[in-house]
Amino acid sequence: MILAAIAIWIWATRFPPTLYMILALIGLFAALGGAQLWLVRKRGVEAWPIYCLVFGEAAILVTAMILSGPATRDLPIPLSYRFDHFAYFFLLLASAAFSYSPRLVLWSGLSIAITWAIGGFVVQFSHEGLVTWSDIPGDASGAMYMETFLSPNFFAIGSRFQEILIVLSVAGLLALVAWRARRVVVRQAEAERERASIAETFGKYVPEEIARGLIAEQGAFKPEQRTATVMFTDIEGFTALAETMEPAEVLLTLDDYFEELGTRISAEGGVVGQFQGDALIATFNVPVPNPDHAAAALRAALAIQRGMGEMTFRGKTLRTRIGLNTGRVVSGSVGSRGRRSYTVYGDVVNAAARIEALNKEFGTTILVAESTVEAAGNAFTTTEVASRTMRGRSEPTVLFSVTGTPSVSVEPPAPGSTSTP
Repeated sequence: MILAAIAIWIWATRFPPTLYMILALIGLFAALGGAQLWLVRKRGVEAWPIYCLVFGEAAILVTAMILSGPATRDLPIPLSYRFDHFAYFFLLLASAAFSYSPRLVLWSGLSIAITWAIGGFVVQFSHEGLVTWSDIPGDASGAMYMETFLSPNFFAIGSRFQEILIVLSVAGLLALVAWRARRVVVRQAEAERERASIAETFGKYVPEEIARGLIAEQGAFKPEQRTATVMFTDIEGFTALAETMEPAEVLLTLDDYFEELGTRISAEGGVVGQFQGDALIATFNVPVPNPDHAAAALRAALAIQRGMGEMTFRGKTLRTRIGLNTGRVVSGSVGSRGRRSYTVYGDVVNAAARIEALNKEFGTTILVAESTVEAAGNAFTTTEVASRTMRGRSEPTVLFSVTGTPSVSVEPPAPGSTSTP
């Protein structure tokens, strides 16, 4: 972009043959820049060919500065040092600073200093009739001073050394800035990698959403109360099945089983909060907000049951029972100073576990509280199974089985069907 802007300016302000020579040098400069970008992608910013290309850029820039005007108009070469071309070197330094490589920035400054010095020595020793500061006598009048200074053959070698010192000083300062910026970037990258590693490792023991939240909140979730849907699952007859298996096989089977359930629950925005033996507790709408939490929980339950009918785990067919309940829960971090965990409290959680257990009595696989059915709307095919008064409650809970979508079918409650599980 910068080279294009310079090329347009040259096109508008220069005339042949100077125009063609400068545009050719700009094109060569752009080609070297493109080669550097290609090398950076392939071999990194510290590849040695990049240093050669940077030196080449400095040499091209010096050549363009010295020869752009006088060489094409048969004028004395020293006249080229009267123009304000030297500022272009700082563009080269600035572009090197974007590499965040202090060595490359220093090398860019050194390349400019070397090529600028070589150009100055070539002019000094190849051009006859040079006039320098030493040609001005100490008692020279103002007119004599101006006559010498304005001579087309005037060449101030001392000024060239001053320019080299300025370039090297700026390169040193930019290298220091690049070094400090690189340290900041590296530290941020390391911190992000460590943060991601902690979240990944922590996420193997608690849900990833909770792990990231705990890290962001510095180890503690603020308590909050929210309406949510709680899912409780259990494997039918797993205790008896486990007695016929080796301990390692039991754990591997549960690993595969919970992986399958977790995938289907997460797909609907749910979060698996706890594993209790072969049981699982998941929540929808805490800690991850989900306005459609009841319907999402029902979809997840149906997806789990479909998966159980299609899969085996270490050669074992597992039958899962699911209980769903919706209501107000309290969530947050709890524990001692040295160890805390994210937990969801409330009668809704306890009732979900009791609803799941009632699947055994009714021969169902998914049993849902009326509160969940109402919150989910009428997008599911449900059948009323019974009404039960849960422990600790005075009002009975109407329970439904869920078999699919998209309509609702409610049967009248069976008479005298209230009891306490």
